[in-house]
Amino acid sequence: MRIWRKLTAAALAAAVFTLAACSGSGDSDGDSRSGQPQSTLRVALQEVTSNLDPAMYNVPANYILIAGAVGYLVSHPYQDFPYPELYQGDAQVINADVYEPELATDWQLSDDGLTLTMKLREGVKSPYGNTLTADDVVWTAQRNVALKTVGEFGMTVANIDKNNPVTKIDDYTVQWNLTARSPLLMKVMAWSWFAPIDSVEAKKHATADDPWAQEWLKENTAFFGPYHVTSFTPGQSATLSLNPNYWGEKPSITEIVFTSVPDPGNRQQLVQRGEVDLVPDLPRAQLTALQNNPNVQVVLQPQTRYSYLQYRAGVEPLDNKLVRQAISYAIPYDRIIKDVYRDTTLAARTPSIWLPNAFPELSPYTYDLEKAKQLLAEAGYANGFTVNLTYSMANPGPENEQVAILIADSLRQIGVTVNLQKPSSEAAFTTSMNASEFEMIIAGISPGAPDAGYALYVMGHSKGFQNFGKFSDAEYDAVSSQLISELDEAKRTQLIEEATRMYLDLMPATPIVNPLIGHVATPGLKNIKLGTWGVPYWKYATLEK
Repeated sequence: MRIWRKLTAAALAAAVFTLAACSGSGDSDGDSRSGQPQSTLRVALQEVTSNLDPAMYNVPANYILIAGAVGYLVSHPYQDFPYPELYQGDAQVINADVYEPELATDWQLSDDGLTLTMKLREGVKSPYGNTLTADDVVWTAQRNVALKTVGEFGMTVANIDKNNPVTKIDDYTVQWNLTARSPLLMKVMAWSWFAPIDSVEAKKHATADDPWAQEWLKENTAFFGPYHVTSFTPGQSATLSLNPNYWGEKPSITEIVFTSVPDPGNRQQLVQRGEVDLVPDLPRAQLTALQNNPNVQVVLQPQTRYSYLQYRAGVEPLDNKLVRQAISYAIPYDRIIKDVYRDTTLAARTPSIWLPNAFPELSPYTYDLEKAKQLLAEAGYANGFTVNLTYSMANPGPENEQVAILIADSLRQIGVTVNLQKPSSEAAFTTSMNASEFEMIIAGISPGAPDAGYALYVMGHSKGFQNFGKFSDAEYDAVSSQLISELDEAKRTQLIEEATRMYLDLMPATPIVNPLIGHVATPGLKNIKLGTWGVPYWKYATLEK
């Protein structure tokens, strides 16, 4: 039984660079001569988002822009990838158990664990010249609750009181209010949804019918981070420019231009010709073809985003756990790893992937068609059934279409007819997913709080944000609810193991693979550091030509 898929640097080929191999530095003042630092980064995307509002569910097309603009309350430092038994090569990932000050300079949890007092950095200004104060933190929290954003869900898992989430103590001090202690409190404080919005500027564009300035924030950003959007054509292009008032170290790259180029072949040609500097979402076949091209570098990095197959509750026969188990045994995991991802992915045995306490050894699922047929017969579907499968075009990557085809072909061998449904766009897919308008979907998730307990809650609890299939099981809810409140490490580990066993039996969504993030870039692009959600933190990047 395969527990983990081990990757080696040799398996990725000598021409594939990892994150640490792309380290470097440079000044922002440069010209076009070879070896000189450049200030503008050009990025070709499969799809530019049509909505910048941070209240939106941030799929990669949206978040790749938002991540450059937000000013986080706290952040995580980077560390070497902690599991050499899984991946042998130079790579860095965030250390999710350590926090560094950003807009918050100091924080203190009360003895009873029910209040978190936070000091804000003074003198911080948005691109509009407005000074960060406690009012911005309070307004942003209230907005999250009112609009039921991912930030509102973060309050749920961190046991923050949504009726009174945060109190202004003075202009530069806030107090977060909890209904119960939480092991996830500081992890959600590092989320972009808790990053303060410039409420002074946003309120200028609010109306009685739009008190949270949603219409204006669809096409504008108002954060306290290193960049802000200065040009935006929804679905087509966007420009991030340096915040002239940014409090921190000035990034080397002062402008990032994003352009939508839907065809992957065209994106490949653009980066090969040097007309763009970065393409973050090429299919694996093209990454392989470019490995020996001296004009580009192929960057592969471990990250927490993984693909999964999710089932809609209430749709027969998918509401039968034996059917979900049968489908899980019929997924050709090895072919997906080898033929689709070209051995540039880790296995995803549980929703916790490679996070601490993931318990991958508990998963019984391997490619076993006879076992799948047996389970279908036991469920009363020996002659199979017909089902629709919709797939994301970009999350976690463009390989989803090939994965869907392989799964459909395999399920056909056990009598299940699969109708593949390709969405018109990633925005259209996200809309239908958010509305639970599907029978089965292939999509991706990066656990926002890199924590096994959080991952199990978000995918399987009836109130889990990623539970788009509306799965519900009272016993699982009871156990997974304890994962967001238990502070004793030993007890919580036992609960994670119990919840993992239950999840693998109920299988509300089947983990498929945890692919390395693949980027193609010009040789001079360095310091591509990924955040929690698997997208670059642009302020670290440097570019030479």
